[in-house]
This record gives sequence, structure tokens and C-alpha cells, in this order.
Amino acid sequence: MLGRLIYLSRTRSKHLQISSPSSVSFICTMSRRPISTSPAPQDDSQRAPKRQRLDHLTPESFRNGVFLAPMVRSGALPTRLMALKHGATLVWGPEIVDKAILHAEREVDPVTGVISYNGKSRAMFTTHPLEKPYLIYQIGSADPELAVQAAKTVMQDVSGVDLNCGCPKPFSTHAGMGAALLSNPDLLCGILEALRRELPKEISVSAKIRLLPTQEETKKLVERIARTGVNAITIHCRTRNMRPRERALVERLREIIEFVHELGLDVAIVENGDCTGRADAQRVRELTGADSVMIATAAESNPSCFSLTPLQDVESTLVPSYLRLCKYLDNHWSSTKFCVIQFKGTRSELSKTDIHELKSKIAKAKRYDDVEEIIGSRTGEDEFREVMRAVEARPPRIPAVAEQEEVVEEEIPAPCSTPPDRANPEPPSSGAPKMGLRMPLPAIITGSDMISPTPTPGDVTIDGRDFGGVILDSEGTNTISMSNVQVSDTTFKRFVFLAVQLTDEDDFTDMSPAGLGEIQLKVWKVALGNAIPWTEYYKTEQHKVHERAKKAVTHCVGLGQETVATKLPEVVKSETIGEPLAIFTFKYRDPNRLKADGIIPAPAAASLKRKASLEIIDLTTHDIKIESSRPSALVRGERNLHRMKKTENKNKNKKVKQEQKSGSVEVIDLT
Repeated sequence: MLGRLIYLSRTRSKHLQISSPSSVSFICTMSRRPISTSPAPQDDSQRAPKRQRLDHLTPESFRNGVFLAPMVRSGALPTRLMALKHGATLVWGPEIVDKAILHAEREVDPVTGVISYNGKSRAMFTTHPLEKPYLIYQIGSADPELAVQAAKTVMQDVSGVDLNCGCPKPFSTHAGMGAALLSNPDLLCGILEALRRELPKEISVSAKIRLLPTQEETKKLVERIARTGVNAITIHCRTRNMRPRERALVERLREIIEFVHELGLDVAIVENGDCTGRADAQRVRELTGADSVMIATAAESNPSCFSLTPLQDVESTLVPSYLRLCKYLDNHWSSTKFCVIQFKGTRSELSKTDIHELKSKIAKAKRYDDVEEIIGSRTGEDEFREVMRAVEARPPRIPAVAEQEEVVEEEIPAPCSTPPDRANPEPPSSGAPKMGLRMPLPAIITGSDMISPTPTPGDVTIDGRDFGGVILDSEGTNTISMSNVQVSDTTFKRFVFLAVQLTDEDDFTDMSPAGLGEIQLKVWKVALGNAIPWTEYYKTEQHKVHERAKKAVTHCVGLGQETVATKLPEVVKSETIGEPLAIFTFKYRDPNRLKADGIIPAPAAASLKRKASLEIIDLTTHDIKIESSRPSALVRGERNLHRMKKTENKNKNKKVKQEQKSGSVEVIDLT
């Protein structure tokens, strides 16, 4: 059997390395057997149907996913691998024009395994076998024959081919490609039909389009594309003339998707536009009804956005590892530099000056050796191994046609296991986290009261505004925190201290000036009712925030930047019992207000008047003659210049006074 396996491997490979002469004679002996033990060939009618490949993309492969969008320059191989490492379901390569790839030469790096399609001066497209099951190759084409030739050139290294029908850039539209195909649906569908007809079934075919000006036009185009046999259609929720800074029209997509479902066609619809990450993808899917979501801009800023816990301090975490990976894969330095400059996190341990210096150093670098200090001691091979482990840890893709039988394994207890009816009961516990060898002790030893079986919430009031609270359950954790307020069914804003002066309504609709500068926590006993959905609670409660409403000059609590919530809070109806068990009050004021009220001493005002000085000018007779002989126009010019300088000095003094009058952001505890 061993000889047979070796023989088969030799017939399928052009190169075979043999370590010893004995193995050579063994192979030759087995290859010259006159009688084959293989079963007799059967005719096509008796042959069983072929088993579908596990890496075969079907419409199901395009559902329930979060995809990396095709991006010129930004969608390089290292970015795609980073996206797969952090959870991207499928990744699209950058658009490559059909004629360009036809003249490329395929080359495989023997060390890294990187596959390059080289042009005259550099690689036009690079990939790696690791990403093949998840890679979609995007073509820019306006000719069915050229599109098929280009797809066949790279199909051995990809799992799908996508036709770009939405790029509005002139380099694509001037040749009838990209968004120009939207106004030529016959050519668009002709290219897709040719790709589906000529490519093997295991290569998926899809299209990426934009919204047309009207819903009817868009639905007609989507129907025509869906009937070409494509696996998926990605719809960028912007029209051809809209720019990325304009809000995506995601509300238009649901009607289109419902229309496709009514047609009964097995094609997945992917939404593209204004999705910020995996946590936000669920919101987009619920809003639009899309099968999957594609991310572009957010992934360009942070390829880890496909994770539920994306990297935040990208300058310290993502940038060094990305540089190491790019160097190992021999990614062109100009491409690496472009991608790294786009990276931006939500929080950084570095100051703005340090971040600016870091990116400035990368921008000025000419090669990887110039950024060795940033790359660090780790090697790119280590980074690639991490990517490989993350990708290989994914569950295998199951073909849509395979019928999975549920196998219920009967649990057999171990011979020496304790019978269930005699097992020791679980000891009662407070639910508090145990650290090290710490154990829950009786109240008589610890000197504290035993846990109350009644749930107790902490109601928070800030600046006279009631924000509700968090319930401390008797069986849950004994630590609660409240650092933000939910402002919609999907977003929240954090509390921040602000030093502002406002004269009209500018924050909360029902804020009372008497409550400004005070944070209060009340602890009650409550009776819990039924849980209610957050959306219903949001509609009934007055939790809408206005960022307007302070009627006094004071230091106050405001709201920070709006953030997408990864998980909706659980809302339970409750009714307080009796009076509050405890009330904690924290008062704060702006230092300037405290000085004005005489609560804290104010420093002595510094005088800004300049002391008079006596200046004596001695003019000799010769000097007087020179001064009297000067032209009067020149003298007037010098006088005007003197007045201008005097005015500038006055303005500088005014700026100094204004800076001294500006308020401080220091907070003083008056509790």
C-alpha cells in the first residue's frame, strides 16, 4: 500500500525528491506491475455522484458573514490576512483590469509560499494558499471574452470571481468598466453570463453594484443580474454620483431584498456602506434584511474591526505586527506605507505628538530597514504563524447540499464516578468573585451583614437629571458601575466633565439649574417585574438627550462621543420598597465659580500696567540738522509704523487678559 501511495504521488507531481536508492527500486517495481488491483471502471450511469469540494463557495457561503470590501491599494495581501485573522468571513482582492492580468507572469516564492502575478516592474496581484478558500478576485472589465480569460488566469488561486460594476473613478469608467456598466445592463449581464458559463462550478461568480437613482430601476437591474446565475450581489448603498463622505442610503435596501425574495431566486444580497465593524453588522442586517455585510472604510482604518473586540491602540499593537508581516511576505514598501498611514484606532496610549512623529517617520522611510525600531524584535514569520493558526482554527466549511445527520452520543459515566443521586449538593455562595485562596466566610467572622435576598438597585441622578440605575441581584456580582447613558436602541454616550458657559437650552431637556454640580446615588429595595425589550423601554422613557440645557455658568457633566453598543442592556420593570437605604451625594463646582462665591480664596489680581520709564535722548547739532533734512513723507511713514506696533502690543495684552480669565477644568470635591 505504501508503494502504491508513492507511485500515485509521483504520477501527479512533476518533481519528486527521493532520499535513498532503495526507494527508487521499490517505486519502479510497483510501477511495472502487470495486474492492477483497482476496481474495474464503471459507466457513467453506475458511477456515484461526485462529492462536493469543501472549499466550494455557494450562495450559503455568502450568508451570515462580515466581508472585507475590495479596495485599491488598501486591499493588499497583508491586510486581507489580518482581516481573516480577526474574523472576516470572506475577503475581496483589489480590482484588477482584465487586460493587465493577462500579461502577468505567475511566480511562487519557495520560502513564504506567496504567489505573485508580476508585471513589467512589480507584482500586480499577490495571494497566498492560506487565503484561497476565502478569497474573491475582483475583475474590472467591459468585454465578456477578456473577463473570462482574466478569470481563468487566476482561478487556480482563488475561490470566486467578482465583477466590479460600481467604481465611479474615471480610470475605471472611461473604458466602460465599473459604474459605467450600470447604464449598460446588457453588457453587464453578458459578462456575468459568460463567466458563469465558462468557469468551473467550484468558482463562484458575483457582482458588486451601486444603487440607481430610483427604486424601480435598481430592482430591474438586480433581477436581471440575479437571473444570470450569480451566487451573490453586493449592493453599495450609494448612487454613482455620491461620495464616501455622504451617508449611505441603507433604508432603500430592504425593499430591494424583499423583491428578490419574492422572485424565489437563490442569490445572496450583501450590504455595503457605513458599517463600522462586526458589532455594527448585526444592526445593519436587522435594518436592511441583508444576508451579509461588507466593510470598507472601517477596515481600511483598522483591519481588526471584524472582531467583536477590535484592537483600539493600533499604533502600539497593529502597526508593528503589520509591518513585520509585510516585511516577511515581501510586500512592496510603498503599498505597506500607504496602508499603515491609514490606520487609526479609537484610543491610544501615545500622545498626539508621538502618533504624529510615528506616522511621519513611516512616511519618510524608503525601505523596511528605516523602521526597524518600530518593527521590534519579533519576526514576520511569527506573525504569519499567528495568522495561520487563527485561520486554520476556523470550523470547516460544510457544503450546502450535504445532509448532516445529528449523531447523539450516549454519555457513559466513568467506572469510578459518583452516582447522580448521591452527588454532593452545591454549597450556597454569594456569587462574589473568589481570588486566590479567598473563601466566603460567615458574617460573624467577617463582621458584615449576610447577603440580602432582596435585589437592590443604585439609582443615579446627575445635575438634577434621573438616569435610572443598575440592579444588584442577590445571586449575581456585588459590584455595579454606570459610566454612560443609552441614547438610542443601538448607541450610548459616556459621561464626561465639561467646563462650558451656555445661556440657552443645551443638554438635557428636564435639567434643573438647582441640581447642577451634584451627582447622587440612591440605594433602594425593589420588587422586580417582567423583563421588557430595550426598544420598548426607549420609546416610553424620556432618555433622549439634547446636548442643550444648562442655564448657569458652571462645571457640569455632559456626554462624550456616541459609541455603538455591542450588546443591548437588559431592562426589568421594578417598584421601590419604602425609603432609600442609603444616599450618597458628590458635589463639584468649577474653580472659577468657587472663587466668585468666596468658597475658595482667589489669587491677587496681577497688574498688567507697564511702569513708566524715563528715557533721555541727546541730539547733537549735527543730528538735529540730519533730522530736519529728512523728507516729511518718510517721517510720516515711521510714525504710522510706530502706531501699528503700538496697536499690536495692545492686542497682545488683550489676549493675555483673556487667557488669564479662561476657566480651568479642575474638579474640586465638596462632599
